[in-house]
Amino acid sequence: LKPPAVPGMNPGHTSSAVMTLQGPADDYPMSGTLTLPVTATPTLGGVHQGSNVLASAITQTLTLVVPPVLGAEGQDYAPFDVMVGEETEVPLSLNNTGNNMTSYSLVMMNTLPANWVASFSNTSLMPSTTLLSVPADVADYPSDALVHMRNFSTYVTTDPDAPANSIEYLQIQVLDLASGAVVTQLDIPIRVGEKVNALVHPTSQMVNLSVGDSITTSVVVSNIGNTPATFNLWLDDSNRGELTFQLETPGVIQIGAGYDETVRIRMTPSSEALAATVYSATLWVSNADSGLNLSADIIGNISEEHGIILDTPLSLGVIPGTTQEVNFTLTNNGNLVEDIILETTVAENWTVTSAYVPLNLGVDEAYSDTFSVAVPPLGGDEDLLNGEIYPVTMRILNATTDEVLKIHTFDFIVNPLFMVEVDEWPTTMEYHRGTQRTWDVMVTNTGNADVTVNVSYSL
Repeated sequence: LKPPAVPGMNPGHTSSAVMTLQGPADDYPMSGTLTLPVTATPTLGGVHQGSNVLASAITQTLTLVVPPVLGAEGQDYAPFDVMVGEETEVPLSLNNTGNNMTSYSLVMMNTLPANWVASFSNTSLMPSTTLLSVPADVADYPSDALVHMRNFSTYVTTDPDAPANSIEYLQIQVLDLASGAVVTQLDIPIRVGEKVNALVHPTSQMVNLSVGDSITTSVVVSNIGNTPATFNLWLDDSNRGELTFQLETPGVIQIGAGYDETVRIRMTPSSEALAATVYSATLWVSNADSGLNLSADIIGNISEEHGIILDTPLSLGVIPGTTQEVNFTLTNNGNLVEDIILETTVAENWTVTSAYVPLNLGVDEAYSDTFSVAVPPLGGDEDLLNGEIYPVTMRILNATTDEVLKIHTFDFIVNPLFMVEVDEWPTTMEYHRGTQRTWDVMVTNTGNADVTVNVSYSL
C-alpha cells in the first residue's frame, strides 16, 4: 500500500493511495475471492488532543475476484515401446497447470491405425476416463510437492503385423469435466517393438522312397514376426539308420517379416535300408536373440521290396508208380521280414506231401526243405506216356493278405517204363506120337514207350 501515510491533510482534501497485490512470481494466483480490509486511522496533534478531539478509524473492504484459469499438460513423452500384438501398459501423468482445483475428462481420439486397440482399462474397452479433484500447482505454493500431478495408465495393443520400430501417436483430449471445455491434447508416441517369431510347415512329414532313390523334401520356415530375422538351421540325424539326410540349404538364413524360406533336405537310403523300419531326422530352426527354437520331423518310409527267390531243379524225370522227392531252397533277398505260405501243386492233382507250408523269413534268410509227390501208376486215368510233361507250380503267398508274391514253376517229365506181359502161355502141353502142337501166345506192351520184342524159344 503506497503511500502508507498521508500527512497534513486539511479538511476537504482528497489523497489517493495504491494497493498492489503480488501473486506467485512464476504462476497464476489461486482463483477465488480475496477480501482485503483497508483502514485509515487519523493521527492527532497535541492541539487536537488537548481539545479532546476524537480520532475515529475508517475501514473500507476491498473484494478482489481472481478468475479460474484452466490448464493441464503432460510430461515430455519419449516414445513408449510396446510389444507387437500384445497388450502393453503405457503409464502417463497429467499436471494441473491452472489456478483452480479441476476435474478432468480424458477421451481417446480415433487416431491409431486399424487393428490397434487402446483403452484406459486392461479388462474392458474403455476409451474415456476421469481424473477428479486435481489440485492446482499454486495450491501449496511455494511447496515443490507433486500434489498437482495425477498418474493414470493406458493399455495399447498394436496390429499383430505392425512393422517394428514404427511410431504411431495416441491422442488424448483433455476436457474440463464441469464445463466440457477443451483444456489441452496429449500426443503420446507409441513405438512398435521388435518381435521375432516363426512357424515351420509341416511339423512332421513322411517321405516314401525306395532303395536306389535320392529324394529332396522341403520344410517351409515362415517369419510371422514384425522384423527381419536370422535363423540357424541344423539337422539332428541321430536316428537316421540306413537313410542319409543332407541339408542342401545354407545353415543360416535371413527372412524378412511376412516372408517364407524353403529349406531343402536330401534323403538317400543305403542298399541295406529295410521296410517297416523307422528312419528319421529332425530339422531345428532357432533364433539366438529371441531364444526361438522350432523343430520339424522328417520320417523316411522305405517301400516294401519283395525279393523272394525259389530254387529248384529246372525239370525232374519221374517214373510212374513211384514217389518223387524234390529239394528246394527259399531265400528272402527283399528288405522286410516275410510271413508267407508256400503252396505246391502238380498238374492233374497229383498228391503232394507238405503242399502247404507256413514260413517266417528274415531279411537275407534262407530256408531249405524237401517235399514229395506220389506219381500215379500206369493203367489209371492218365496215359503217363514217355516224355509227357506235368508242370509243378509253387506259389508264395502273403500269410496275412493272400497276395501272391511269387510264382515258380518247373516240370516233371515222365521217364520211359518198359513192361511186356505174355498171356495164354500154357504151363503144360501134352503130345502123342506123331502129333503136332501150336503155341498161340499173346504178347502185350503194358509200358509207356514203344518197344521192339525179340521172341525166341528153346526146348
